[in-house]
Amino acid sequence: MNLASDSTRQSWCLGLRKRREFLSAAKGKKQVKTGFILQANARHEAPPEAIGIGFTASRKVGGAVQRNRAKRRLRAVWHQAARAHTHGATDYVLIARRAVLTMPFAQLLGDLERALKALGKSLDREFSNSAGQQPS
Repeated sequence: MNLASDSTRQSWCLGLRKRREFLSAAKGKKQVKTGFILQANARHEAPPEAIGIGFTASRKVGGAVQRNRAKRRLRAVWHQAARAHTHGATDYVLIARRAVLTMPFAQLLGDLERALKALGKSLDREFSNSAGQQPS
C-alpha cells in the first residue's frame, strides 16, 4: 500500500495498489448498492488508524472514458463520506456498477454512508470477537 502522494489528500487513507490487496478485501464483508459494491476486510496487523481504499471498474461499466468517470465519481463520494463512517485498520474496495454514471451525486453519497454504517456494525462484531479470543 502506498500513502497518497499529494499532501492535500487524506493521509489517513492508504491506496490499495496490488492485486492481492484487492483480493484480501474481497474475502471480507460486502454491501451491494445500485451504483457500486463496497467490500471491507479488517487488517489486524495494520496500524489502527490506517484505512486502505481501492477503486475499480470493469469493462461492464463501459469504455475507458466511462470507467475513469465512474472511478472519479466514487473517489469524490468517498472523500466526502469516509472520514465519519470508516473503521481504522480496514481495507475498503469500491467496485463501480454501470448505474454510477447516471445516479445523482446525493444519492451516491447517501448509499455510501448507509453501506459504510452497515459494514461498520459488522466489523465492530468482528473486532470484538477477535479481541475476546484467548491465544492458544
